[in-house]
Amino acid sequence: MLTRKFKIMFASTMFASAAILASNWEKINENYETDNLYKKIILKEKSVLALMQSKYGFQFDVPIILTKQLEDNVYGVTICDKDDSIKIYLNKKIVQNNLDYVLDTVIPHEYAHALMFKQKLLAKNRDGYALRVRQVGLTHKSKHDGHNHIWQKTCKDLGGDQCQKFVTHKDAKMSQLF
Repeated sequence: MLTRKFKIMFASTMFASAAILASNWEKINENYETDNLYKKIILKEKSVLALMQSKYGFQFDVPIILTKQLEDNVYGVTICDKDDSIKIYLNKKIVQNNLDYVLDTVIPHEYAHALMFKQKLLAKNRDGYALRVRQVGLTHKSKHDGHNHIWQKTCKDLGGDQCQKFVTHKDAKMSQLF
């Protein structure tokens, strides 16, 4: 009799556990997937930082944040806040769908903007003139919109495959084929 109660209790516990696991499976899977994306991004970031050290003699870490809040056609954006902290935001949907393109092109692209911000901030602090841009492509109004020849050289120095102003969807789709 006692054995039968234990079997029923065990079976009901297993059923309840399976139901809880099934209801949380999407969250568990998303966390696992996000962790794997971050691991690959961190490896690429280390490569970019090594290139920065060899080409420019210094390196600095910029937080890379995956977000779903960017528009679908925005792959990434680099922000320099009022307190001079620099952050890179990557479009999480695009990272999930086209990771290789993001690693090869977008991360060096955004790190080039971060390096340009850093150099301008260093000059501002050293020489006393304000050359800070708050958001790449949003408030910076110039002929090149933050993508001049100095930025292009910086992007290539940091290992960027394609150092152009904006991502072309044709390039992104082609990279998915290979």
